[in-house]
Amino acid sequence: MSKQKDKLLAILQASKTHPSAEELFLACKKENVKISLATVYRNLALLQEEGKIQKISIPNEVDRYDSILRPHAHAVCDRCHQIEDIELNGLIDFIQAQTEIKPTSCDLSIRHICAKCRKKEALNIH
Repeated sequence: MSKQKDKLLAILQASKTHPSAEELFLACKKENVKISLATVYRNLALLQEEGKIQKISIPNEVDRYDSILRPHAHAVCDRCHQIEDIELNGLIDFIQAQTEIKPTSCDLSIRHICAKCRKKEALNIH
């Protein structure tokens, strides 16, 4: 693995959010990593092919990246676009019990309005 790819993976693994390629590029620059945006995209594709990260594609939004590989879902706020992880406790087993499908992975995104945005909206109403 190249030093740039190693650093990119380390930044992503340390992230508590689901950053875009551009956000990862800026994080690399902040840490004085010499890297171009094209190299970020190329390395993200390689890391995804190697099974070390996953790409989160949500319609009408930029792709985001996640280093958590265990089955889980993502809750996407319709207002601020923040992405939160949701554990899938029992969902895979439920799918298997209800169908003849034996899932190997799950890519589930749930749209909602996060608590922070609901609170902002409630304050604006009154």
